[in-house]
Amino acid sequence: MDALKELLEYLELGPVWVPVLLLLCGALSWFIVKYFEQRNALKRIEAGYRQAHTAKINDKLIAYASVQTPLLYKAHILLFEDDDQGSDHLLENIRAADAMIMEPFREYKQFLKEPLVSEMYKIHNLLEQMKTGYQPDAAHLDQFKAMKSDFLKQVRRIEDQISLLINK
Repeated sequence: MDALKELLEYLELGPVWVPVLLLLCGALSWFIVKYFEQRNALKRIEAGYRQAHTAKINDKLIAYASVQTPLLYKAHILLFEDDDQGSDHLLENIRAADAMIMEPFREYKQFLKEPLVSEMYKIHNLLEQMKTGYQPDAAHLDQFKAMKSDFLKQVRRIEDQISLLINK
């Protein structure tokens, strides 16, 4: 108590200021506590929104995987396993396979990460090369059938990338 008296004398404040200073310190402490309570409440709300957003993205990735993976294999079957396919239907099948693969990709692209996006563009570019250089002759048909293993490898890489995204 002597220290407080000395401080008040040094500051040239009378004993009337003691309750005023105590009230000011109490009010300041109350505001500081309220500030940190509000800050923590906002952090909890933000974490909840972030968790909900992450769950939404994961749901979209699972939906994308359930759509895209079967379509990749369906495109492979359409392009390379169709025994009745002649050079007349080949260009039509290439266009159909490209559209089949790219439709869900475009729909879900905003939720996908870079390795998968570049792999999808690789397979799209492969199909574009098939369409661009297309000639309805036997030599082109043989060249096209030689692309079967490259196409399947690319499909498997995409499937692996999709699995990595979902399992994160």
